[in-house]
Amino acid sequence: AVEFLASVGYDPVYGARPVKRALQRELQTLLAQALLRNEFEEQDTIVVEAAAAAGGGVAGGRNPLQQFPVVLHLLVSQYFRSAVVTPQLITDLAGYLSATASTGPSPRGGADAVSLSEFKATLMHVLEAICQQSELLAQHHAVMLGSLLPSVCEVVANGAESGDNRFFCLRMASDVAMNFLMDPDVYVAPAPGTEAPPGSATAAVDALLREKIFPCVPRLLLDEDPMPLYALKLLGGLLEVNPSYVRDVEAMGLAPQFFEFLSLEHANNNVHNIRLCRQVIANGTLPVAALLQMRVAEKVAAVLGYATQNNVEPFLEPVLELSHTIVRRDVRELEAGGAQGGGLTVLFMDEAATFLELTAHADGGVSRAAAACVLDLITVFPQQVAPWLLSAESVAVVTNVLQGEHLAPGPATVSVPMQQLMLEALAAAVDEPGAVGAVSNELVALYEAVRHIGASGDLSVRPQAARIAAQLAGFMQ
Repeated sequence: AVEFLASVGYDPVYGARPVKRALQRELQTLLAQALLRNEFEEQDTIVVEAAAAAGGGVAGGRNPLQQFPVVLHLLVSQYFRSAVVTPQLITDLAGYLSATASTGPSPRGGADAVSLSEFKATLMHVLEAICQQSELLAQHHAVMLGSLLPSVCEVVANGAESGDNRFFCLRMASDVAMNFLMDPDVYVAPAPGTEAPPGSATAAVDALLREKIFPCVPRLLLDEDPMPLYALKLLGGLLEVNPSYVRDVEAMGLAPQFFEFLSLEHANNNVHNIRLCRQVIANGTLPVAALLQMRVAEKVAAVLGYATQNNVEPFLEPVLELSHTIVRRDVRELEAGGAQGGGLTVLFMDEAATFLELTAHADGGVSRAAAACVLDLITVFPQQVAPWLLSAESVAVVTNVLQGEHLAPGPATVSVPMQQLMLEALAAAVDEPGAVGAVSNELVALYEAVRHIGASGDLSVRPQAARIAAQLAGFMQ
């Protein structure tokens, strides 16, 4: 009736739309709350009793558990939803979830056990209906963080619960946590050494993650698929938003496990784990010696080679970014005077041709990440890399990439960030004494390409290109 009322058009004689809207809102609120009050008054005790009896506490007649789908209908209705979702409702739902979470198969069976099982299934869909509405999550974030999400995490950690329910709750916890982390009104990742800004729920989100979600991860990584995949995805998302969580991951002893997964044979070798490894290396405290001992660079090189040879597109950009992060960590070790500085980067020297090949990839993210890796190698080992980069074979690839010929057919739009990285690598190469050998047709073509960029390329790369062109012109005289 309310939905029909909402569909009635404006009456030009009586102008009734404002009245209809007011009546609609009043009916929605009163009817929805009356329905909920009736349902919850009957169910508050029966849920706990039925769960405790595992099917023996409900007998005969009209079973209140069977009426619970009414709540789901109210929540999926765009007219009733905002009227029925209140802090008290969310608290009640959290209580129902906790009351039924540890219930295993009923030894007595029967219709009542089936009724409780159906109630739990409906409860999951009720929770999902709420968790899919970002505006409701923001509006009720306090009770979600303080009541519902802890109950959801209890289900995830409960080994007696069914795998389907545990995964359902893991997915909900992951989606809601990421929703809060991405909402600047709810969560603001504090800068190092500062406190969370006033008015945000940052402290509550951090507490939930550290006290409820993180402790579930070690077990989840040992679970059957798809639990490990989703756990890695959740952790990766959390660390992307707030890199300080890396310290929590390290404290739990999970970092070595991520690098163990970084194997062609391991089932947990996926893009989420690769991104986690990058975050751990970039923001963690693992020394270079530990990374060398775990053979991290060799494992990354193997994954890179496999992804390139078999054209595993989703792996390319993450593994290139991981390679770049490893080298940058090595550079910091060199700058600090560490005895093992350069030990990680040297293991990537055999991948130089692969990095250069991938600069010609059609995907801008892949080509840019590959160009960063080429620049990394020549930055750390200029004497060894510069002659190779200026060889006829390599120069032919660089020229095509700078001109965008790898993007044909169709009009080429060269990635300026990639172009800038390749020009920086070229500048380092031509600056290296003795790196430029005999003048070849490929070197002449490179000169023409760079000179053209210096004259009409993007303003951000013109000065660098013009300087390289002038140096190449000097070599060719």
